[in-house]
Amino acid sequence: MSSIDIHIGLVIAARRIELGLDQEEFARAIGVSLDDVVRYEAGSRRISPAILMRVCEVLRLLVSSVFVGFPSKSAGARFDEPCSVDEPCSVIDIRSRSPRPKRH
Repeated sequence: MSSIDIHIGLVIAARRIELGLDQEEFARAIGVSLDDVVRYEAGSRRISPAILMRVCEVLRLLVSSVFVGFPSKSAGARFDEPCSVDEPCSVIDIRSRSPRPKRH
């Protein structure tokens, strides 16, 4: 897997431990197997967006916070600070930038 998978896994493991959850409890709470949790935390299995949402709900994290501290190679993109619930991040309107599918 990639360095982002490892980074996300480390963040998840640290927060789970901080909350006093063992891996089995955490697996049950997010609806996956213990084996899945072990692999997510090791960064050897990529976590899907749907599961990442459940993980963040259980760990009481903003999804953006799992990326804090990860260096980005994208032009101008930085993951230094999480978005807050009170002041959400701006979101690019994908629909306005995506070409409309042609209908025949």
